Amino acid sequence: MEPFTFIPPPGRILFGPGTAWQVKEEIQRIGATRALFCCTPGRRDDTARLAQSVGPLNVGVCDKAQLNTPSHVAEAGVALARETNADVAVAYGGGSTVGLAKIIAHECDIPYIAIVTTFSGSEMNAGQGINRDGRKVNVMGPRMRPASVIYDQETIAGLPLSVAVPSGMNAISHACECLYGAGANPPGRLLAEEGIRVMAQSLRRMVEEPDDLAARGEAQYGAYLCAAPMATTRVALQHKICHTIGNGWGTPHAENHSIVLPHSLAYNRDYAPESMRQIARALGDADGDAPTMMYELLGLLNRIGGPVGLKDNYMPYDGLDQAADIVAAEPYPNPRPFERDAIRALLEDAWHGHPPAGGRATLVHSR
Repeated sequence: MEPFTFIPPPGRILFGPGTAWQVKEEIQRIGATRALFCCTPGRRDDTARLAQSVGPLNVGVCDKAQLNTPSHVAEAGVALARETNADVAVAYGGGSTVGLAKIIAHECDIPYIAIVTTFSGSEMNAGQGINRDGRKVNVMGPRMRPASVIYDQETIAGLPLSVAVPSGMNAISHACECLYGAGANPPGRLLAEEGIRVMAQSLRRMVEEPDDLAARGEAQYGAYLCAAPMATTRVALQHKICHTIGNGWGTPHAENHSIVLPHSLAYNRDYAPESMRQIARALGDADGDAPTMMYELLGLLNRIGGPVGLKDNYMPYDGLDQAADIVAAEPYPNPRPFERDAIRALLEDAWHGHPPAGGRATLVHSR
């Protein structure tokens, strides 16, 4: 048996319809009395109603969350938390909102509670990136592990497929790197493979039946499984690429992960064969080619009119060389060493939406 370190998933998990309205009890359970609710501007009304439900425990709503957590947004959130003397941050939203709450919790040394409304899984990671002048700066700390996480299917009932599908693919990207990233371990791999299986099946069902609430609930469960091993495992090439192009060019985060994932798997295919078998098995064929099968899953995004190439996700072609330079110069631990020319070729395929190198897939779109 290989030696390993495994950190169990953090906090307390509440799962089920209507659980968002139990947030008052969760705030009281951890002994907090002054809750600052966090959200994006578009979710302010829903968040305000939720905040009002906790009565005098509510000290305000910070509706400044933005994609990739720009440094000025993080600073504004921390300032508001200090101004209101908040002793808990409550995130109501997806990865951007969770990211803001995590930074507040870290800087103010207070706990946070996540009520998640997408499938990103960032609530399980004890770190957060801040965008400073187009570059991602990683911040780590124990306060970034949530005191409670609430998965309420009613909060995602109206989530558009254009958000749900790439968010689910983003969750799968976390699970893939938990199979072969530095620190990968047997319990984490078990959770990650099951997470890929559950999420992939749920995404297929959601595309076929957009109003199937049960499929959305299963996707929330899949998101939890995909993200649960992240406390122990470090991210690899997939995340380095997506961090680079997201922070450098402002491209949508979940879509970046969706598009790049088949190609990063192809890059690592021969260096992590057992992980590739697990991914293929989770996608439905243990003897299949994992990058090809992931590219075919990406076809779900094409079916709903979403991007499957970086060119359709606002990434300029003339930025590919610079992106390859940045990625190669700042490597993350990865099964295959970072090779600048191979990474540039990967980005070329991902930009066009081509099938992953060395696979057997045909194009999933005709743009």
